Amino acid sequence: MSLSELKNQTWFNEMTGATVPIADGWVSTTDENTLIDIGKEGFMKADDRGLVLLPFQSSNIVELGGGEKPYFHPNVDVRQLPEVDIVRDLEEDFSDIGKFDGIFGNYVLEHISWKKVEAFIKSCYNILNSGGYAIFVVPNTYEQMEMMVKKGKLELLDSCTLFGGQSFSDNVHKWALSPRLIRELFTTAGFSRVECYDHPNLACWDMFIVAHKGEESHSVPSVPSDIVAINFGSFVVSFPAPFINADIRGDIKGAVESKGHKFMELDVRGRLPWSDNSVDYITHHHLLEHLTDEEGEMFLKECYRILKVNGVMRFSVPDPKKLVKLYFDENIRSLDDESDEVKNAKYSVDAFYTLLTSGHKSIYDWNKIYKILTSGGFLERYIKQEEHHTSEHRIFESTTELFPKHSIFVEATKNITTSQSVEGYKKYLEEE
Repeated sequence: MSLSELKNQTWFNEMTGATVPIADGWVSTTDENTLIDIGKEGFMKADDRGLVLLPFQSSNIVELGGGEKPYFHPNVDVRQLPEVDIVRDLEEDFSDIGKFDGIFGNYVLEHISWKKVEAFIKSCYNILNSGGYAIFVVPNTYEQMEMMVKKGKLELLDSCTLFGGQSFSDNVHKWALSPRLIRELFTTAGFSRVECYDHPNLACWDMFIVAHKGEESHSVPSVPSDIVAINFGSFVVSFPAPFINADIRGDIKGAVESKGHKFMELDVRGRLPWSDNSVDYITHHHLLEHLTDEEGEMFLKECYRILKVNGVMRFSVPDPKKLVKLYFDENIRSLDDESDEVKNAKYSVDAFYTLLTSGHKSIYDWNKIYKILTSGGFLERYIKQEEHHTSEHRIFESTTELFPKHSIFVEATKNITTSQSVEGYKKYLEEE
């Protein structure tokens, strides 16, 4: 497969996060003759460092920690090497080295002290021009530790994975990384949008960080205007833009739009009217239980289809375990304010029955949700049970989540790689 052919593939644009077609002039770290096709699961492996193409649209790129094999110049590194243009300790402020349209770091971020990584990211923000991207290749420490636990025992080479090769004094990992922590740190530093992608080389447990710097602002950053977000089964609990509030009941249109919110009449029991990989965020709260099992499973598969790579679905359903506990603890009447039907129930057992079954066609617990989501395409490690109104995604701050006392809250993120196994991790260790 040639590079030009690769550029035209939809999945490649999704992986690179490209918002416009990849065009001539994008900075490439290889050429057609060195590209190795490893299939849909990845777009790189051209040399011993595994990098093929980065979605920069300018040649004004600085590389941080490029050492003796930089891809871009200027190359900033603590070591005095012929290939290093600027000798600087990256654990100290480097905001004065210039302004750039792009920043690249290949396995450098994990070598910054955990005490100084926030200052490092802020320096990156300071040297990046508005509209630019900072792209880092880093280990996913959280996933590495998870795989070690699943493996059931520690081996000596696991220490190399976690703590670095230690071939020289600074070749040591100094903090632990996860997608959630990365998004939190880069967003706090001022980056307007931060995405974490699985490394296309499935033999490793690493990830790409793509952080975008928007226009400078002294106000609290808002959700980007190009975001597509859907609130399914909204009823009158509608959310402001960018959300589109969709519900089968067309008679609530006036009530929703009177609040300045967008509304769409929609029956979710069919194919959703969005194209593949076109939606950034989805919410639906206490909707699934009003669908049959078959309808609910098909709806969740449709949500996966329309989500973009790194798109997030957040939803809730009644939690039967919490309801049972409230009943046996004689606290079920604490939910009387949730509906007149519950409030007017003569006996506590009737209130319990109402909460569990009223208008419902199905029932869910965490195990059922988890299995349906994984069978529908979501990867295990990107399905999380969350707390009420607790999310790393700022857009959900504008939403309302009802019934916190007896709900399961779930976030599932779409990613395009296949789930990696313990056997794959063992092979990775052997190759190391």
